[in-house]
Amino acid sequence: MAADDLPSAAQSSSESTPVPLSELTRVVGLANLRAGSIRGVNYYPCHTPWSGMWRDTPDSVWDEDMARAAEKLHVNAVRIFVEDLMPRLDNGQIDPKSLARLDRFLEICEGHGIRAVVCGFQTDDQPRSFSANRSLLAAHLGDPRVLMWDVENEPGGASCQNYDYRRIARTLEQIEQTEVTGDRGEKVAEAEPHLTTVGVHHCGNARLREVGALPDVVQYHEFGNDGENGILQRGNARVRWSIEKTRAVTGTRPLMIGEFGLPTSDYSEAEQLKLYQHVLDVSEAEGLVGTFPWCLVEFAGERLSPRERTFGLFDTKNRLKPAGELLAEKYRAWSNKG
Repeated sequence: MAADDLPSAAQSSSESTPVPLSELTRVVGLANLRAGSIRGVNYYPCHTPWSGMWRDTPDSVWDEDMARAAEKLHVNAVRIFVEDLMPRLDNGQIDPKSLARLDRFLEICEGHGIRAVVCGFQTDDQPRSFSANRSLLAAHLGDPRVLMWDVENEPGGASCQNYDYRRIARTLEQIEQTEVTGDRGEKVAEAEPHLTTVGVHHCGNARLREVGALPDVVQYHEFGNDGENGILQRGNARVRWSIEKTRAVTGTRPLMIGEFGLPTSDYSEAEQLKLYQHVLDVSEAEGLVGTFPWCLVEFAGERLSPRERTFGLFDTKNRLKPAGELLAEKYRAWSNKG
């Protein structure tokens, strides 16, 4: 579907009451999205973040983490990161062992009523990268455990400079070709293709629009936390400004916040709670289809800075922080809306 043809979230759900994601047994489409239908969280394990996610994490850790995400926080979606963290074969394809680990993770998620936003395609215009992308896509044609494909995480960084956003456009075309038309132009999947998104900072969506690469579901990352114009100072008005700025260039497409949070090494837990209150209140009031805080758990070890380690909703002793208690309350209410 062309970006300009996308219905709004309201249009998508106006025909009939959408089936709750927990009851849907096929790939999620635009018609299944409504305000608050995606109750998400970003995820890496506490002791094995980044490449350790796929190389060193026991199934039991994934199972425990997804269980508490679902049972304690009412989460129904996790945002995870793949290709840059997975080894590739000489022909560029992702190592089948890594794809098997992803499949196992999705299986565990499914057991807890959770779907995955899978982030991290290769966007450089190289045959090996196309091969890697195709191996990931081909392994999950029509797979309802995948909620969306998230093309790349924060391309162009916070300034959206020194990056050719046509790379995103080419990758979106490859996703469509692989999932819908195939290399020879024939339809390859009986199920509907997966929705797409791109995790960018505010300026990124304007750049995506310039090159005709707005995805199915618009996403932005909300890290305007401090300073006189930050969330901690301006509260709801700052979050509302971010949403209005994004919608000014993306129109009526469904919108979600793909990352937000505050590290409790640099701020108090009360300040983290305050930020969550502002982001979640405005997201609900503005009818966003979902939110994904960064992140589920704190990270252990000395390899990362204290700031990087302490965004988590659960600390390293598995204690749920006040911000996590608020998220659970909000997500419970969203889930009760059907």
